[in-house]
Amino acid sequence: MLALVSLACNAFAGNLEPFPEPPSNSFQAPADATLESTPITATPIDAGVPAVSMLVDLNVRSGPGVQYDRVGFLTEGTSAVVIGVDKQSGWWKIECPASLSIAECWVSGGSQFVTENNVQDVPTAVVPPTPTTIPPTVEAGHGLLAYIDGGRLFVAGLDLGQNPPGLTQEPRQVSTAANVEHFAFSVDGHRIAYTAGTGSSNSLNIVNLDGGDHRTLVTSSILPLALPQENIQTAVLIDTIRWLPDSHGVAFNTRVQNLEGPGGASQEDLWVATLEGELANSLPAGEGGGYFSIESATHVLLSRSDEIARADLRSGEQDILLQFDPINTASEYIYYPMPQPTGSGAYIAVPAQDPWVPGAETTLWRAPVNTSAIEIGRLTDIPLNQPVTWSSNGRQISYFQRSSKEEQPILRLLTAQGDGSGAVPYAGGPGLNFIGWKPGDELFLYAGIGFYAVGRPETPTIQTLLPAGQIITDGKWLAEGNFVVVINDPASQNWQIKSANLSGETSLLANGTGGSSMIAVWLPGE
Repeated sequence: MLALVSLACNAFAGNLEPFPEPPSNSFQAPADATLESTPITATPIDAGVPAVSMLVDLNVRSGPGVQYDRVGFLTEGTSAVVIGVDKQSGWWKIECPASLSIAECWVSGGSQFVTENNVQDVPTAVVPPTPTTIPPTVEAGHGLLAYIDGGRLFVAGLDLGQNPPGLTQEPRQVSTAANVEHFAFSVDGHRIAYTAGTGSSNSLNIVNLDGGDHRTLVTSSILPLALPQENIQTAVLIDTIRWLPDSHGVAFNTRVQNLEGPGGASQEDLWVATLEGELANSLPAGEGGGYFSIESATHVLLSRSDEIARADLRSGEQDILLQFDPINTASEYIYYPMPQPTGSGAYIAVPAQDPWVPGAETTLWRAPVNTSAIEIGRLTDIPLNQPVTWSSNGRQISYFQRSSKEEQPILRLLTAQGDGSGAVPYAGGPGLNFIGWKPGDELFLYAGIGFYAVGRPETPTIQTLLPAGQIITDGKWLAEGNFVVVINDPASQNWQIKSANLSGETSLLANGTGGSSMIAVWLPGE
């Protein structure tokens, strides 16, 4: 179990008067600097003048809170004249530099962000009205597509009434950052969350579908390192992100990255950042998971190196669903089984301790809501990088199996009942990749070198050929048997995003260069 280091900011940042004591694992998320913004030029300040000095690069906003627009940022070591304070939030109103044509300039008052000088007599400032940006909604019969092109995040509307679906408008760039890493639509389809950054720092951001109301919820620079490494320079980074079911917050865990060479590891923690800018360490390091999934509005499934747990997001209480021996990955990489939630619980496939031995068994488990996991079946020779996948109702599974009887071992794609019984070989060959089951159906999408295909258990495949050398790197199901695929051409470094139907017809949605892209899809009612 890792020990969580203490935080100097383990309270609401910068409150200057009595305030209801928050939980000890909660603090106000700062409006940290956005590195792609333009820094504000600071001017010298006379001695005795009320001022704050920046301990980090810090956002300047149009009001006291992360819900207000960013107007720039002040760099570490610079100072600003203070002309007022909002005692409820603890934010300082500062003099706006002449370079800004704006009436209000504010910075966070957290002691981890600024130091104060001669501010004891500054007046209470009038707080400007809170912005009332209303996120756009999606029309009936439409969906959303998001993708990365050159590190930038784009969002486009999908007309699900077309067959195959087309775009309702040209894709819109919604991120100011050019180094987007991961992204996800909110459950209600009103916003998109994304992480952006470098190998040494990143941030969690949210933005409306039209690019408005962009907010940075948290930056990795304020997150704690649970177990410092001697003689190794490391950084804490935001890792996996998941929207909460009510779309009012984003859950995430963190990882430690080695800055002096390859390597990194999850801190097995869990955080929740709300749209209002509050950040809670729901599960400290070692009590969360290296992988997690949201099971319901109140519960999360956690995967650790040796167990699967279910945790209550409100109380932090946990139940251990099953335990297993840590899995030999033949490297320093830690394998975390991936629970797959369904409406009646979750399904989990746990490899053998040594999955490289011929005949090694993968155990299939079902974890009903509010009970421990139940073993339901076993499979053999499952490759570690191609996990078992259940259909959305849990009735069917697909999986790859190594064939050690051949001179050159190949992968076979099989389908079976949800407990692993009744297995039937479906396809075989090099480069196979399972993309996903269609929600609410028994259709599935898979691909290989030079083709992609739609399958159904015990039914012939529907295959679409690609030009020589092209491969499918991502895909998502849409409505009515339509789907979206990312087609990559490694030789030219070009890629295309196409929608397709079961008849093999396609529609070009987007294209780009510089390697492959990843996609996310939002559909109404899902």
